Amino acid sequence: MASLRNCARSIREEAADGICWIALWKEGRSWNVDTIWPEDMLYDKGIMVLESDYLERLREIVKADSSAILVSGEYSNIGCAGDGSLPDVQVLTDALRWQYEDCHPLITDWELKEAV
Repeated sequence: MASLRNCARSIREEAADGICWIALWKEGRSWNVDTIWPEDMLYDKGIMVLESDYLERLREIVKADSSAILVSGEYSNIGCAGDGSLPDVQVLTDALRWQYEDCHPLITDWELKEAV
């Protein structure tokens, strides 16, 4: 069973960089995390353009957990200082839990499109 703390530890660098998006979901009592690198983002329209592999991965994640979320070190409040320094593991763990349980930036809130 993967703990949320181990998930946070595994994505510290990506969270600090703020470039990719981080998918977080649960399967049973286990937490899971994966990094997603969109081709384009149309924030005002809620559209994320993805390569087919990432698109399929997000669909699999949503099947496993309809409450799965997407966060970014740059756009989400996940404990990143914004200066490229690695976030404290406990701060990141708490922030990810807060995003999942209380904030709900759901994957399903995005319109996912395949890059052409």
